Amino acid sequence: MTRLFIALLAILASWPALARAQQVIPVAAAPVIRMQMRSGTLTIRTWDRPQVQVDSSVPVRARRFGPQAVAGALPPEVTIPSTTIQTPSGPLLLPPEGFPLGPLVNAQHDGVLVFGGDQNADVTLTIPNSTALVWAVVGRGSIAVDGYRTGTFVAILHNGVIRIQNAGGDAYTEVARGPIVIRNSAFNRIRTRTAAGNIVFENCNVRQIDASSIQGSIAYDNGTFVPGIARFESENGNVAIGVAGGGARIDAHSAGGKIFSGFSGGGAVSGSPTDAQAIVGGGGPVVTANTRRGGVFLYDGSLRSHGRLQGAWQPVGRVLRRPLQQKPAHRGHV
Repeated sequence: MTRLFIALLAILASWPALARAQQVIPVAAAPVIRMQMRSGTLTIRTWDRPQVQVDSSVPVRARRFGPQAVAGALPPEVTIPSTTIQTPSGPLLLPPEGFPLGPLVNAQHDGVLVFGGDQNADVTLTIPNSTALVWAVVGRGSIAVDGYRTGTFVAILHNGVIRIQNAGGDAYTEVARGPIVIRNSAFNRIRTRTAAGNIVFENCNVRQIDASSIQGSIAYDNGTFVPGIARFESENGNVAIGVAGGGARIDAHSAGGKIFSGFSGGGAVSGSPTDAQAIVGGGGPVVTANTRRGGVFLYDGSLRSHGRLQGAWQPVGRVLRRPLQQKPAHRGHV
């Protein structure tokens, strides 16, 4: 699939007539959209029209492909390549992995490929509500997704910030250096990871979640779970889980830190300072929270509702208050 898209990008690069700052591309139901740009800001929003609209501060290239070409480009899963960043403590590696696409590969889809080129662009993609797949790769800048609920989106950013709100469906999000902030969303399945960056969920519901960071903290604040898989893991940061409603069983482990609990009611914690189990609301979906060197923080609802934070809780509070103000571990590398 990667080789095919490289070939398609080469076609677009040799087609200067398609380089325009605004384009409207008619598509059939449930299109597949691929966006690639070296640097800039990308905003993805939805509407109820059978069109993909591209608005950009600089000319970009875009082209529609028919269902036959798209069918040949869609494998059972997206291959996520490995990426490495440099930090003062040495290199951090996000290894390659796969993200299954699921049933969308069995249907007919129009395709739209958008190439942002080498310029620092401000691009807005307005896509049909029925879009089956959005796959965006940006080198440096930001990716924002608002209101995309029914399909699958893959957002990969090397350096910058990913912001998602009012979203759903299946998702893969990755930032090598920088934060990921997800609000007011309900996912069937989400995989999210960073090398050096915090991951913050606020007011979300998930059936299957796998969130991991090497040098960042992870907070799932004021959230709910339905039966599925829920895994939160940081190597060097904190993990915070705030259950808003319903039940859950949280299995917590901290190899080099401690486990802290702050339930105002309806939560029972047992175990040791480094291995504990919390039963919230009588129990429910199993949630695992692990960290190698940080702490695990378990509480009910939103951490903001717990008043002034003291001691070890303060770093978690800062992550939630200023999720986008994280300083990169090292600025010398893209």
